[in-house]
Amino acid sequence: MNDSLTIKELFVKCYCESRKTQAYLTQCLDKCPEEEREYLIELVEKTASTSKKIKEFYEKH
Repeated sequence: MNDSLTIKELFVKCYCESRKTQAYLTQCLDKCPEEEREYLIELVEKTASTSKKIKEFYEKH
């Protein structure tokens, strides 16, 4: 971790990375075989939930 980041900057960075992951996984849905689609959908939902939690925490503090 970069010690020069404030806690708010760190949370913004985490949020952005989480959203990037969510976007990447969503793009993969178009290319994946049907058998793996359910798994990817679950991962997209989990990253969306993570992004939401990070955003809520950031907004409260």
